[in-house]
Amino acid sequence: MERVSTSTTSAVDPTIAGYAAGPQPAGWFSDGTPGVIDGTIPGAQWMNQVQEELVNAIEHDTAVVAAADVLLENQLATAIGSLKALRSAIADTTSITPTHLRANLAASASQATGAASVVAASDNGSVASGAPSAVIGSTAATASGTQSAAIASNGALVAGDESAAIASKGSTTAGSTNAAIIACGGSVVSGDATSNNTAVIASIKSGAGVCVANGEQSMVAASDNGQATGLSSVVLGSATAVASGAASACIASSGATASGDYSVVLGSLTATATANRAAVVASDSADADAANSAVIASTGGAYVTGTVSVLIASENAQLHSPSCVAAGDRGGGAIAKGAADQQLAWRASSVTGDFDVIAGAGFNVGAIDFAEYFENSAPGVLPHGRLVSRRGGRKVGLAQPGERVVGPVSACPGITGGGHGLGWHGWCETTEFGAPIDEMIEWVEWPQLTSTDHGPRDVAQAKLTAAAAAYSAAVEAKNHARLSEQDKRESLLGPSDAFRAATEQLKPWTPARKSWRRAPRLAENAHIWLAIEAAQAKMATADAEMRAHVAERVEAAAQAEAKTRAMMDRARAELAAAESAVTVTRDAYRGPLAECPTTPPDDANITRRTRRKPAAGYDPSRPYVPRGQRPEQWTQVGLTGQIKVATEKGVKDGDFLIAGKDGLARGAAKPDLGRRMECMEVVSPFDAARGYGIAWALVG
Repeated sequence: MERVSTSTTSAVDPTIAGYAAGPQPAGWFSDGTPGVIDGTIPGAQWMNQVQEELVNAIEHDTAVVAAADVLLENQLATAIGSLKALRSAIADTTSITPTHLRANLAASASQATGAASVVAASDNGSVASGAPSAVIGSTAATASGTQSAAIASNGALVAGDESAAIASKGSTTAGSTNAAIIACGGSVVSGDATSNNTAVIASIKSGAGVCVANGEQSMVAASDNGQATGLSSVVLGSATAVASGAASACIASSGATASGDYSVVLGSLTATATANRAAVVASDSADADAANSAVIASTGGAYVTGTVSVLIASENAQLHSPSCVAAGDRGGGAIAKGAADQQLAWRASSVTGDFDVIAGAGFNVGAIDFAEYFENSAPGVLPHGRLVSRRGGRKVGLAQPGERVVGPVSACPGITGGGHGLGWHGWCETTEFGAPIDEMIEWVEWPQLTSTDHGPRDVAQAKLTAAAAAYSAAVEAKNHARLSEQDKRESLLGPSDAFRAATEQLKPWTPARKSWRRAPRLAENAHIWLAIEAAQAKMATADAEMRAHVAERVEAAAQAEAKTRAMMDRARAELAAAESAVTVTRDAYRGPLAECPTTPPDDANITRRTRRKPAAGYDPSRPYVPRGQRPEQWTQVGLTGQIKVATEKGVKDGDFLIAGKDGLARGAAKPDLGRRMECMEVVSPFDAARGYGIAWALVG
């Protein structure tokens, strides 16, 4: 469209003055009655007013339509095309291409300033300035990040890209990329400019301070005053809890702090895990302050500073020794933190194998005898209940009459000595009397380091960006191909001067199209009707051709859209794979400095500690089979307690037991040389078919 440019145009811009008051001011046009009342005849003033309204509407946004153009007839449609974005019916699913891509709906004192932004059902100065962004059902909310949103929230500031604040109230800030605040109240923060992929969910902050997830890939959920500030840290179902270590967690706890890397406080009150890989579980007033240490099910000042140590089921107890498991509940009050183990009932060392118990403590077992392992003098399993005697030094075999008895073969001793079930007994150096020899060594440890290779990620991101642009262009082409046939027809055929002239001549009387042939007084207009029908026939032919052409374009555009969507999906998958690819730049190590495979890095922790000195012939790579799994070589011989023995014929209650034939116990009036044994009760008399009887013997 353009202003009138014919030779009859007035060179002076007429001033649009107010109409003089008439009998019907602000009324309607009328047809009038010829010969009686004149009809309303639009004048130049009215025509100019309508023209200026249309031109101003077209040129209102110069970013959409720069200037009116006499050769174009769709500029007004283009200018108001963005109104297509407002759907009025649920069945309206046609793809649309809005122009302005901004909307401010049912909002008070609010602004939608970003491209493809919207403020809806919001008030108190809500602003959607990101491109695209949305503020919906919110008060005093701002969505300034790209692809950001504030939904059903109060006082929310969403500054991070691809971030959102949803159903939250109070001072809420989502400041990093991929940050989310969901169903929260009070002062909450999800991420800042240096952290991404953060979330605060169903959490509140009562009183002063903030509830915050500021660590990269961190989260606070269902918590009050929770702070997840470490990389990949989490606070879950906790109150006044801080997870500041990398990959640390406070879960179902109150007054908890997990400041060590990979540390955790679980189901605990007033607890801290300050060292790397430290844990406090189901405890109250407990601290795990050494690497690889833990406090479990303890209370009242339970405290661990020994590395690789665990304190369990304790109260007011301290474990400072390394590589130990201990427990203590002495019934005393709180004690000051010190450097020595305190208030322990027992302690087991995984370094020395020592098991210490408090004086006066009992040790109860179900079985009722004590045995030791003896090596068999000849290969073969020695039967249970048989008596054995020594054969050539420290080895044993079945006792024969007249031999000194070492003891009976025990089937299930309560305590067994010499089993060496945890490893070869000669693994460390000893003195000439068998005491282990200790040595002082330097111990070193450092953690594994990883890094993400950003090269493939950048390439994948570039592919995704290009694919997304191609997909958007394909969608635009498909939508454009689906424009109405009327618009496409007029753009191809142009205005029909003959059709327009003919219809304009008929405007004063305009009879029905089907009745013109039967109206004799209108026969003089027959040539006009024929011209109209000819123009309509021409347009009908063009319509059919246009429909076929549009169908072809729509099909081609749909195929292009599907192809570019597949490209975008592949690029998105490549990007996800690249982002998850992790490269190990340094392996972790923990062990003696002398055995270190490489030069320790600058961040290595070197300490001095005592350990058993390994024997020169010890080879840990060789497999070891405990003695208890080699009965053909080693036998459990009962040395004291109540033990069932196999007896000869004639043994009765009260007899002393001595060596019979092939290890059977024989009754005697007095004890013999060797182990003293007394028959307390015959539980199964001698049976010739099986070759023995069974009796309870008191061995001592």
